[in-house]
Amino acid sequence: MKTAVVVTHGMMRGPAHEIRDFLKKIYPKTLYIYHPLLFLKQNYALSSTFEMYKKDKLLFQGKALHWQAIEPVLYLKDFLYTLIWVTRYARKADLFVGSGNLNALAGLLLRKLGLVKKVIFYCIDYVPNRFGNVFLNNLYHRVDEICAEKCNSTWNLSQRMIEGREARWKKRFPNQQVVPHGADTGRDIKSLISLNDFHKYEIVYLGTLLKKQGIQLVIRTLGKIINKFPKTRFLIIGSGEYKNNLEILTKKLGLEKYVTFTGYLDDNKTKQKIAKAHVAVAPYNREEDIFTYYADPGKVKYYLSLGVPLIITNVPLVAKEIAKEKCGLVINYDKKELADAVEKFFSNLKFTIDYRRNALKYAEKFSWDKLYKKALKRI
Repeated sequence: MKTAVVVTHGMMRGPAHEIRDFLKKIYPKTLYIYHPLLFLKQNYALSSTFEMYKKDKLLFQGKALHWQAIEPVLYLKDFLYTLIWVTRYARKADLFVGSGNLNALAGLLLRKLGLVKKVIFYCIDYVPNRFGNVFLNNLYHRVDEICAEKCNSTWNLSQRMIEGREARWKKRFPNQQVVPHGADTGRDIKSLISLNDFHKYEIVYLGTLLKKQGIQLVIRTLGKIINKFPKTRFLIIGSGEYKNNLEILTKKLGLEKYVTFTGYLDDNKTKQKIAKAHVAVAPYNREEDIFTYYADPGKVKYYLSLGVPLIITNVPLVAKEIAKEKCGLVINYDKKELADAVEKFFSNLKFTIDYRRNALKYAEKFSWDKLYKKALKRI
């Protein structure tokens, strides 16, 4: 019976979940393994988990023993559990998708042992300085090089990942593809969308609350926006290690009645709330952010698929497309530029409706199914 394997770090919904759900449609059995994402310190309390599916039906699942150890040892643990679970539950797998280079490396070893046929390296983050420790950073790049060289295909979220890798190693790599972050464009999401029925003065942010995400810029600019548009509200959906700092800043500036922290919500409620916002924000701070320049941030397509235009800083490559397709405004990390961009939307509903229409049109190009069908044909 044909089997696919997907291995990732992280439990929040993202590309690994999307490729898992896509493969469940075409493979009789799918093994999904997810390890804690140690970039977030609270995840040290979590354990690695696997799920075995027969099409959409969950057959069984299990967890690893919980380890308390330093980060490198925990990554080694993840590698070993991947080998054990694939050997036990998905021997002779037809396809192995490793999200991240360590997981792809496990797939290469399993292919060497004759336990999987083809390996895809799904590269969702590439940065020149991934770790502060020089040894770990060099090891990270060496593993990345091996996977990009040896895997049947490497799926990069953006062209900048390919360029960054080539610049480091001064060579070209075979079987490289750009597979950008997709969007949910199904019928259920379209029922939530309206071009002209939205909260006229609401700004929304979705995602992990980290300093590099730049939410503090929006809070610091809010007073100026409120002076011109007193009904302004800022909705923050998500949580993270910087949440307390943002709450303190909000209180310090006397903005508690204008800013709402919801924490994480279920997917349907998140979509409902975002679809009702006037404009979304993705204010990445380049000085704090080593990831986004090379990446294709998921929140961008999430906003656009719900018909919500966005204001984004000129950090990720997709910002150029946003400006070109007129479904958002691109700014520098600057309070005045942010305030001016918000004013463009709040003061001109025709402008907003045009951009909402453009957002939906642009998002249609990035259906997950379309992206994955195209990428798999090239393996």
